Amino acid sequence: MSTYLYELPTTGTISFGDFCVDTTAFTRADLRGVLKVTKRTGTDDKDYLRLIKVLDDYLPYWHGIMACVVSGDIRLKSEPQFSWRTTLSAHLFHMSPRIALASLHADLASSLLTYAFALSNFARVTVASLSSYEYDRAISEIERKAKDEKLNFAVTMLCRASGIFSTYVSEKVLLDWDKGEGASVRPPNLRKEVNAVLANLRFSPKSAYDNAISTGPPLPKSHPSIPLIFKFHFECVSLYSSARALAMTLGSTRPSSSSSNPDSNSEVCIELRRYLADASAFHTALAHKWLGVDPVPKQQDLQARIPTGILAVPAKPYTLPSPAFGPGSVEHARLQTETLTLEHDDSSGDEALASTTSPRTYAGAGSYF
Repeated sequence: MSTYLYELPTTGTISFGDFCVDTTAFTRADLRGVLKVTKRTGTDDKDYLRLIKVLDDYLPYWHGIMACVVSGDIRLKSEPQFSWRTTLSAHLFHMSPRIALASLHADLASSLLTYAFALSNFARVTVASLSSYEYDRAISEIERKAKDEKLNFAVTMLCRASGIFSTYVSEKVLLDWDKGEGASVRPPNLRKEVNAVLANLRFSPKSAYDNAISTGPPLPKSHPSIPLIFKFHFECVSLYSSARALAMTLGSTRPSSSSSNPDSNSEVCIELRRYLADASAFHTALAHKWLGVDPVPKQQDLQARIPTGILAVPAKPYTLPSPAFGPGSVEHARLQTETLTLEHDDSSGDEALASTTSPRTYAGAGSYF
């Protein structure tokens, strides 16, 4: 079973006008173009790495805009309108609706979610390229280590995506949006609860803890700890089950008919809910499999054998890259340093001039002999 395949959104055009630098408009156009191309490309040929690189270029400029708006360096004549297709909503005819979002925070959140989707899908492609090498007894140690490194890289991508969902979009961007503009009717992908669900999808079923030379005893000495392996799968079962329960709860809450945005559906798409159910069943089966490798311990001994206190694969906290311009940017810091240096030099010059023109105070000053 592979990780969840996210449908990538697309975004509409936006005229930044005179409230940002030209480079921001160019990188935004690149992002829109790549998303359009990706939408039309077959699943096996999508270039997720290119999309990740475009977003890496775009986010610092967008951070600069946000920083300048907060500091007052940029004043908006009106709130810009952004449009994104929501890909996690349950909708008729399986067509992702395009939703207009009149908020800078909404566009930042949508961009970051697209970034997390691309990271997760890239990890999925990476894992799929490895095939089932853990069952190949003829594989060389060098080749195994190379594949293990790629697998660990994929797990890192999933943890980065999870960090975006949980530690930044949910706990930072959406909260700032609520403080600035108040809660409003939003699509599922822009709600804290759904981001909590997505954060739990960071586990790769082809985990490093399940990479075994053999699927049953006798196991080699280098094999990962059996208690650690079924601890990992038990943790997956718990997280996937909780995520599915939360997704089902969201599905029972629909927006009122008086909603100003009729396209915003609070129900999570059935594909994601079905995936969560399948993943929970999958990891339940694997947990029982690994429990059967060793003699099954007694109930009172089971918890003692399972490592606790540390997540098997924790999320990686995300931090928005430094602004490309404006407060917080390298250029802004350099200009501030230069200003302080010039002010210091001017004050030093004034002190030196004052000392040369001050009256003499030594003994006999002003006396003629």
